Amino acid sequence: MVRLSKEKIFEGNSKIIYRIDEYTLIQFFKDDMRINAEKVIQVSDKGVLNNVISNYIFKRVSMVGINPPFNTENKYERAAYLRS
Repeated sequence: MVRLSKEKIFEGNSKIIYRIDEYTLIQFFKDDMRINAEKVIQVSDKGVLNNVISNYIFKRVSMVGINPPFNTENKYERAAYLRS
C-alpha cells in the first residue's frame, strides 16, 4: 500500500484524492466495492485494475486530440500522479 502524508482532499466510494503540492494530486484507487448502502466488500486488485483503466482512457483521449484535464503518470499499482 502507498503511504501518503499529504492532505486528503476527497474520499469517495472507489478512490481517495491527496494534494501533494499546488499542481500535483495523487489519485489512489481502493479495493472497496459497495454491494448496497450498508455493505462494502474488498475485491483483490480492484484498485489496480481501476488505475490501469483510468490511465488507458486518459491516453486514448489525448491520442485523438482531446487534452485531458490532467497529465497522468502511473507511480504505484493503485495510484497515479495527476498534474495540471
